[in-house]
Amino acid sequence: MESFLASAKRALLSCAAMLLLAIAGLATQLSAQSLDRLTTGRTYIIAFPDTSGNLYDIRHPPSIPSIKQVMIYSATESNRVAITNNATKQVQLYSVAAGAFQITTLSGDVVDMSGSVSSNTWKIEAADPIIVYCYAATPFGAEAWAPLPIETWGVQYSVNTMPGDIVNDINPTITSYTHAPRVAPAELLILSAFDNTRITIYPKGKISGTPNIVDVALQAGQAYQIQSFVDTTTDDLGVQQPDITGTVVISNNPIGVIAATTRTANRDLGSSLGQNSMKNPLIEAMPPQDQWGRSFLYLPTADIGMPTGEPGEKIEERRPHEIVRLITGDSATVTVLASMTNQTGKFDTSTVSGWKGTSFTLGIPNPAYFLADTSAMVMMSSSAAVRFNGTILVQESGIGARYTAVTVPYMVELIPREQWPNVAPFVAPSSIGGMAHYVNIAVAAADRSKLRMKMNGIPVGLPTATSVSFKRNAWMSIPGTDLEWTSMELSPTATYLLYGADTAVRFYGYVYGQRSGFEEFIPTNDKGYTEEVGLAYGYPLAPRRRALAPPDSLEIEQSNQCGNMRLKVRSKGESPVGFAEAYLEPPTANARIVARNPADVHLIPNKTQLDLEVAPIDPIRNAEATLVLVDRTGHQHRFPYNYVGMNVKITPSDSAVDFGELVVGGQPHDTTISICNPTDHPVAVYSVRLSNPNSQFTLDMLSTQFPVELPAGGCLSVTARITPATKNRTHTDSLMITFSSGCRTKAIALHAKTVTYCVYLGDLDFGVLGLTSPPRTMELSICNEGTGTLTFADSNGVDVLNWSDQSFSVPPTVVAQLRLAKLKQGECFKVPVTFTPKELGPASTTARVFANARSCRDTSKWTATVKDLATTVNGNKSADGKWWIMQNRPNPFGNRTRLEFSVGERGNTRVVIYNEAGMEVAELIDSVLEAGVHHLEWDASAVPVGRYYCRMISAEWSGGISLTVSR
Repeated sequence: MESFLASAKRALLSCAAMLLLAIAGLATQLSAQSLDRLTTGRTYIIAFPDTSGNLYDIRHPPSIPSIKQVMIYSATESNRVAITNNATKQVQLYSVAAGAFQITTLSGDVVDMSGSVSSNTWKIEAADPIIVYCYAATPFGAEAWAPLPIETWGVQYSVNTMPGDIVNDINPTITSYTHAPRVAPAELLILSAFDNTRITIYPKGKISGTPNIVDVALQAGQAYQIQSFVDTTTDDLGVQQPDITGTVVISNNPIGVIAATTRTANRDLGSSLGQNSMKNPLIEAMPPQDQWGRSFLYLPTADIGMPTGEPGEKIEERRPHEIVRLITGDSATVTVLASMTNQTGKFDTSTVSGWKGTSFTLGIPNPAYFLADTSAMVMMSSSAAVRFNGTILVQESGIGARYTAVTVPYMVELIPREQWPNVAPFVAPSSIGGMAHYVNIAVAAADRSKLRMKMNGIPVGLPTATSVSFKRNAWMSIPGTDLEWTSMELSPTATYLLYGADTAVRFYGYVYGQRSGFEEFIPTNDKGYTEEVGLAYGYPLAPRRRALAPPDSLEIEQSNQCGNMRLKVRSKGESPVGFAEAYLEPPTANARIVARNPADVHLIPNKTQLDLEVAPIDPIRNAEATLVLVDRTGHQHRFPYNYVGMNVKITPSDSAVDFGELVVGGQPHDTTISICNPTDHPVAVYSVRLSNPNSQFTLDMLSTQFPVELPAGGCLSVTARITPATKNRTHTDSLMITFSSGCRTKAIALHAKTVTYCVYLGDLDFGVLGLTSPPRTMELSICNEGTGTLTFADSNGVDVLNWSDQSFSVPPTVVAQLRLAKLKQGECFKVPVTFTPKELGPASTTARVFANARSCRDTSKWTATVKDLATTVNGNKSADGKWWIMQNRPNPFGNRTRLEFSVGERGNTRVVIYNEAGMEVAELIDSVLEAGVHHLEWDASAVPVGRYYCRMISAEWSGGISLTVSR
């Protein structure tokens, strides 16, 4: 025993320096803005354990809202963070600024059902490392904790919390009230980040509604909660409820564990009212057993509930004690413990065994130090401070009373000194008004001058004063140790950053806050029973989460092929700690990790065998990075990766070469393809080939011998040829260029199409017009009746569309459009052609279009006849009697007359009215008619009285009649 005490004292003076030197060797010098990677993570699974409520006087409902918050800190600017509600699958995206907390309120439910699987969890994923704290406030209490990122989860846990308690349902009457006990159990919440996670729970206390051993299977994003049994048959003060501390949890995959007591005062409250206002939840994240340490520091909660020893202090209104609970997690191990809980610095020794460990009830608010010879986990929970405000006499109604819950308890992990951080951001939540917020900080006296702090990014001075007794904002030495500590009050929502000037500086601290509550009974109709629950919270500053064991030694199989680095690594030894994560430095190095085993880098935690590959993201660009494998001790195994970008550029196109449209029977079509090196270093081309040897493409490479090394800017030319033999067929193939040690292949598509060309023009017959008739316009269709695309162009100085008779005309803009036209199969180009009568007699011309095809019909015959329509009438009946027009009856007529005529055969028929001057005044019809008798009506109301001529032109026959308009 004495030898251990002596060695413990020596260890206290030297272990910190040795540990910190070893830890400092794991990382390069930290700046004030960077984070210790062992305090951070990229992925978190978050859940909020259940709390115990109670019935209250409905005239006075609680004023405290229910709030669930995560407080996220990043040292990287614009860090991309996604928060997924695993119950609803809704995703919220955030861009977290560097150096300021992103405080996010979560919507969703707590894990409110015990003994069943729940999806009421959230997944937080960050592009770069972050630190996360959780905070919850409800009408029945508040708490905070520091969740572990999944990279630091373990597979074996023991639970350290306080026993359950009882709260009371309040049933008021006008002159009195009754209360009924309600359970406020301790509970255990298990989180899963991986599918097919099998968990076994070995309770070390009576569990509500579950067997002695619990087996459960969880999928990724699920949670499972168990609660302790609470005996409500008695609410006698001071009765110890079943205690689940020491409960063991074992899993095949890494899991997260949260322990809680749903509500407790953590003390014997004596006589009072319902006592609900004095009971608060205790919540803290549990570290896995391989992260437990041997050196622990307790600092007193320095708030209004702390006894000060000042003259006149009402000690009965102060916190009676705080409880430090230490467990070793194994009933077979006897731990020798040295503890310093006094002001003299004297260490006492004792032994600890059993799952429940040992508890220290510390009534004097002095720091305490603990040294164990085996690994342990330590939690501190405070207790309630209560003030009796006196009785309230109500005339004729009775006597009431009021109690103030000056402070209520919270729980925080006493982080082992081996896990103390070098950098820690922290913030005081501000969701509930009236709270006071504090931080306790401890550091080696030799390092106090190297400790720095910023507030909202601006350096602020830490206390410089010292004191032999408690004084806020002053440094106080801790007897028997090399440490000093201080306590400061915090501003809500301000972002604080505490850090060492160099990596050897380690410190400890935790943030906590208090808000007083009360309960009051006044026996009147309008008052009755009122209670406002006191609130408290506490969380440790950014603990390092690493397995406290020697680093794993590795068996390494490394190979490099095709520019990729492949690593097969296996942790050696009987009990390897396994890996925590793998990442690349720098993260923007044009490199990526390809996980082969496990299938995803997020599945690396706790694995002892890895098969990973580092490959370039863009194989054209250079890549230089370091693959960092971090084991669960925090030790880094570093593997440099270098890749020289390889590329070839193809001309005339880097994606496809189109040979165009070809005609069967023509000459072979050749295209020269250049394969060039666009990089600043040599690139070797190993082969050039066609992917389909049965296509009608061939290659001529002039007996090129491969591989060919292309210098920077150098080129290799090949000739691709096609001799098509089948009409109307699309030919495709791919030119395959293999380069970069034969590892990379670029494929260039080859396209050719065999077609037939056919242009077709119809004729235009403008019919018979008078010399004074207005110009007549008809539409010429130039159509593609082949499979090849038609194009048009002038030929040897002759317009693309030309004709000789200038009585016919086409707008120059249309001709210009035709030169640009490209007609696909079945498409037509419309040309408006206008005939203008210039002299009597027939007019005829042949128009020709110049296209890339002469086949089919590239000419069009345009005809017209100009006659003196006023005097030229062949009578009103053809010689064979098939065509005729009958004289109208009556004649003269007034405004309307009916015309009857016969067409001998199907064809275009035109009926026109002229005046005596030979001018056309009306066109009654100009269309194709079937053979037979037809009728028309002329509305002459718009013309003056006088003599008119009706002329009919059909086929080769024309005739007419005279009409007289008289009114």
